Amino acid sequence: MKSREEFKERLENDNAFKEKFKDVKSTEDVIRIARELDYDITEDDVYYESLDDAALENVSGGGDTTINEMITSLEIIGNGNLYLKF
Repeated sequence: MKSREEFKERLENDNAFKEKFKDVKSTEDVIRIARELDYDITEDDVYYESLDDAALENVSGGGDTTINEMITSLEIIGNGNLYLKF
């Protein structure tokens, strides 16, 4: 299996790869798809949440969020945020 670092790099640099995750609705969906693509990803590596109005405000800079202090990277995928915790 490919490493979580390889997953992060590909997600950040490959729009076609990111497109494979466009319909995810949960952390479990992200993990399932990543594993189908031969990446060794667990719940310790990622967290996905759907965007609601408050989250959209935070992402656009209008709010105060502390989750960014706990993560390495944030990707907006589909209708939500994918937090990469490595």
